[in-house]
Amino acid sequence: MDRTRIVPLGASTSATYNTKEAQVRSVQYVGMDVDKQKIVLARLGAGQDARAVEQVIANTPRAVKKYFSALVSAAEVHATYEAGCFGFGLYRQLSAMGVTVVLAAPGLIPRKPADRVKTDRRDAHSLALVNSRFLV
Repeated sequence: MDRTRIVPLGASTSATYNTKEAQVRSVQYVGMDVDKQKIVLARLGAGQDARAVEQVIANTPRAVKKYFSALVSAAEVHATYEAGCFGFGLYRQLSAMGVTVVLAAPGLIPRKPADRVKTDRRDAHSLALVNSRFLV
């Protein structure tokens, strides 16, 4: 028996039932500040505003694969990093793994006028937050 859930127009749903086994995947938003030697990561789950899980990994394909393969197996992953001098190698690797990647132009990221302190941690967190609110 096929179970179908009917929802009025405009109503939001957290799950859609089309088969016997409903499969709901959470969404994780990852902001990345990329350097030559390291990548600072800030991960937000859907619905979180302030608290991010922060981590620093080496800027190597092996470390990136290890970090994101665990996330991709459990959730839908949306990653964002600033476009810069490092090219599209990271973009291609993450896209091949099934991660939705957005490259953000540094000048178009919304910032508060008084926010002058710029650290890798803050940049990664702001990129994850902007991506989770669909502002990039």
